[in-house]
Amino acid sequence: MSTELRSPLLDEVLVAHGGLGLWQRCERIDAHLSFGGLAFAARMKRKAYLDRVVAIFPHTRKVRLTPFPASGQLGQWTPQCVCILRDDGSVVQERLAPRKSFGRILRQFRWDGLDLLYFAGYALWNYLSFPFLLTEPGVEVQESSPRECQRFSLTELRG
Repeated sequence: MSTELRSPLLDEVLVAHGGLGLWQRCERIDAHLSFGGLAFAARMKRKAYLDRVVAIFPHTRKVRLTPFPASGQLGQWTPQCVCILRDDGSVVQERLAPRKSFGRILRQFRWDGLDLLYFAGYALWNYLSFPFLLTEPGVEVQESSPRECQRFSLTELRG
C-alpha cells in the first residue's frame, strides 16, 4: 500500500508498533510462550503449547514451533504446507493444502498434530504480523468517523 493511501490512524498505529521501516527490515520474530484455551481443550490438545519457542518469518509467511510435538522435533507452518520435522530437517509428517483438510467435519471435534500446527501457525503469523498486514499490496484501509464511547473517542480502521 502506498503511503498516500494509508490513513493517519494507521500511520499512528504503525509507529506505535516500531514503524514500517523496522518491519520491512525484520526477517524473524522470536518468542517464548505458552498458550491454550477452549479451542485446544475441546479438541483433546489441552497441553499442546506449553513452553514453546516460536519463530515467525513475516515476509515469507512461515512459522516454526520448537519443540513440536516432542523434543528433537519442530513444527513448521506455511499456507501451503504444515509439517513436523526432526532437528536434522528430515520430514516426520506433512500435509499439503492444510486449509482444505482443516474444514472437514472430523476436524471440528478432534485435531491431530498437523491440525493443531495449522491452527497455531495461522493464528500466530496473523497475530504477530498485525497491523503491518494492513500495508500489504491490495489491502485498502478506511478510517471511520470518530464516535464517543463512554469517556473515549473511538475511530475504527476497516480493511
